[in-house]
Amino acid sequence: MSITRRIDAAARRSRRLMIDTCTITRSAGEGTFNPVTLGHDATPAPTEIYHGCCLVQVRRSGDTVDIGDQDVTAHLYDVYLPPEATGIGIDDVVTIDESGDEDLRLATLRVVDVTSESMLPARQVTCQRNLG
Repeated sequence: MSITRRIDAAARRSRRLMIDTCTITRSAGEGTFNPVTLGHDATPAPTEIYHGCCLVQVRRSGDTVDIGDQDVTAHLYDVYLPPEATGIGIDDVVTIDESGDEDLRLATLRVVDVTSESMLPARQVTCQRNLG
């Protein structure tokens, strides 16, 4: 069996494990600066990068970080996507649309790392979730 067929078979097996769904978006910025109001006009809607199946797993939980004047518990998650989910970048936002875990539904995660490699059966996206 060729290496390409093995990778394709591994990708099919990985996809069967992707029982959750998510949407990944990227901020479109603050909008145009308005010199009259000295503020930004309406913030443009985020750009959708990916929508579809995924698998969410906890990588590390319970680290306390200081954000401003507040202690926040930061959890790291690995979100696995099909290999054709491309264009994902640092600081993109992953919203878990559906999950078998009720506490994950509608959770918002921030992308902190994305894997890239030649023989990829699933794309691994490492995300952080902050809980007040």
